[in-house]
Amino acid sequence: MLHLNSDDYLWVDNDDIDHIIEEINQINPEIKLDLEEFNEKFPTIWKSVISHLEEKVQANFQDLHKTETMDTIKTFMPEALSSITKISHIYVSMFLLSLITSGHNQLTRYPCACCGELPENNYNKDTPIVERFNDLYILLDRAINYYDDVFLLSNGIFEDDTKLILS
Repeated sequence: MLHLNSDDYLWVDNDDIDHIIEEINQINPEIKLDLEEFNEKFPTIWKSVISHLEEKVQANFQDLHKTETMDTIKTFMPEALSSITKISHIYVSMFLLSLITSGHNQLTRYPCACCGELPENNYNKDTPIVERFNDLYILLDRAINYYDDVFLLSNGIFEDDTKLILS
């Protein structure tokens, strides 16, 4: 699975699907991060970054040196890291799932344009993409839930499950 030729991904086997599931599951947004070390080292790192910026632009960023600024950043950092992890999970899930499923959109609906072969001749319960459909669905569902969490629900776009608020 090293090439980006769609035919290479069309007839994946169960080992390929296991590998894809394993890769996606390595990005686990549910892991709670221990930010103790970050909180200890952050003031030093922050001061170094601000000093570097001040040197580069020949300006003084007094407000950024304030303890309140550092405390604010430390407060929002856990949620920011959680969102970044969720976005990574969404991207990897959608990318890998699209690689192995997009080639099937025509093949499963219509006879082959070249030879006229029917989809039933290529797909049955033992075809890996069919056999593992539920596993792939679980990955897609999780990615969509993370998408809702990061981009829709946490931003207050939806008032409830049925009414969209345009703002």
